[in-house]
Amino acid sequence: MAAYCKEVKLLSDQLNSVGCPVDNQRLVLQLLTGLSERYDGISTILQNRDPLPDFNEARSRLTMEEKKKSHQVAANATVSATALATSTQPSSDSAPPTHTNLARSSGSPNSGPTNSRNRSRGRGRNNPGRGNRVM
Repeated sequence: MAAYCKEVKLLSDQLNSVGCPVDNQRLVLQLLTGLSERYDGISTILQNRDPLPDFNEARSRLTMEEKKKSHQVAANATVSATALATSTQPSSDSAPPTHTNLARSSGSPNSGPTNSRNRSRGRGRNNPGRGNRVM
């Protein structure tokens, strides 16, 4: 980020030296529009400030954003490495998974658990079923 900001400032200074001055607003907008998608968030925030920040403040904000992003990447890499190391190490006291629901069901893994008294979810005690009336 520092190299990019330095290059934009150098081009501005060169234009000033040949009689084509670049005002602060144009310089900051050029700086922000030349950023990659990675900096879309901070670029939008800075572009919407009224008044537009001066070049030095914009450079400072972009440098802080770059540092924040590099810290986030480093932290995520550490978390990922820790998770990978944890998931690949077998636990000495862990037992293989058991399937208790399968043992209680009717044999089909999709049938779900059965009632503990082996009763179905029927129409009740005194109802013999559809179409059959008790007289």
